[in-house]
Amino acid sequence: MRKRILEHLIPREEAVELLLNAWDPPEKTEMVELDKAFGRIAAEDVLSRNSLPVHRASAGDGIAVRSADFEDAMPDTRAFMKGKDYAPADTGDDFPDAFDAVVMIEDVTFHDGGGFTLDPGTTVSSTENVRPRGATIREGELILAKDTKIRAVHLAALAAGGIAEVKVYQRPKVAFLPTGSELVPRGVIPKRGENVEANGIMVKTQMENMGAEVRCHDIVRDEIDLLTTALKNALNEADIVVICAGTAKGEEDFTHTVLSRCGRVLQHGISTAPGRPVAFAIAENKPVINIPGPTLGAFYAVEFCVAPLINRLLHQPDNKMELLSVQLENDIETIGFLESMEVILRMQVTVREGVFLGRTIPVSASLATTVRDCNALVRVPIGCRGYRKGDQVEVELLYGRSCVSEQRKEK
Repeated sequence: MRKRILEHLIPREEAVELLLNAWDPPEKTEMVELDKAFGRIAAEDVLSRNSLPVHRASAGDGIAVRSADFEDAMPDTRAFMKGKDYAPADTGDDFPDAFDAVVMIEDVTFHDGGGFTLDPGTTVSSTENVRPRGATIREGELILAKDTKIRAVHLAALAAGGIAEVKVYQRPKVAFLPTGSELVPRGVIPKRGENVEANGIMVKTQMENMGAEVRCHDIVRDEIDLLTTALKNALNEADIVVICAGTAKGEEDFTHTVLSRCGRVLQHGISTAPGRPVAFAIAENKPVINIPGPTLGAFYAVEFCVAPLINRLLHQPDNKMELLSVQLENDIETIGFLESMEVILRMQVTVREGVFLGRTIPVSASLATTVRDCNALVRVPIGCRGYRKGDQVEVELLYGRSCVSEQRKEK
């Protein structure tokens, strides 16, 4: 039985590619005001409408002078008069056209009776310390390239360029359908035979962090008609539908039937554990992914199977976790049917005396222990039987290197 199931599995990358190739989404864009554009993706090149400085400006705090007064020799600047022979010039500010050079304020000593003297060695030449027109930004200059994620510094450049709003890709709308007659909403104390719907808040946060707009629907009981209606409603409102649970081989796993009713199932099952039961379908030219119910399987399925769909709509490359080479503190062995699977193991990475160390978290560990201690993933590829203690392996850091803590010394 297990062998027959495994024969129909394909690598997750192939399953995602099947779905991407079957999907021809329309491009959706909108105009947003600049103060709402942070984190959005530009849907077109944006060119500056302004030139700054408009004329020319001082490159620093100082005084503006005529360079011609300094051509032959240093004049007696103690007799210079403010407004006639020089003028204040602050950083970024314009100054009277009568002057063409700026002397930095650090090189100037003003006298109580008027005039000033310059520090020895100070030179004055035309356009010195003067920023020409358009030095900051030029009309027609490219500020933001199409498909760029808008950062804080982009907002400053756009504002300087006279841009009030930008065209961005619409946030992909994702509908999340939690299914299971045993589920109760979070906050409700479960009774015997019940379980808490905890995945919704996790996957919503994951997908929002990817740039999507997510609506979590109410729990759908394990009844084919209810599931069918819920899926049709979700397809009417969303660009992508994610269904949670009901995708394995249990008595109430009806989702495959529902997906076949409403669309076309492209693949049911991937050679990755956890996450094997993921199903990929297309309905009304919209992708539908059925992810597993167990929390960690749901997490992986969103990260590795749903993320490429969101990135497709936002014209973004797939996200890559930071890689790190660590020394194993325990053996890793895959046996039996797992040898024909890509196995993803949770790992706790620490550092001791400058050496990064990795210890896998047991599969039997509680959810609380796993999410508390896990800060990295290690993949055991198909056909690999594992690794030995002391081996160097490459892991993916979930939260970056800054979250790797120093290993406590044993007493």
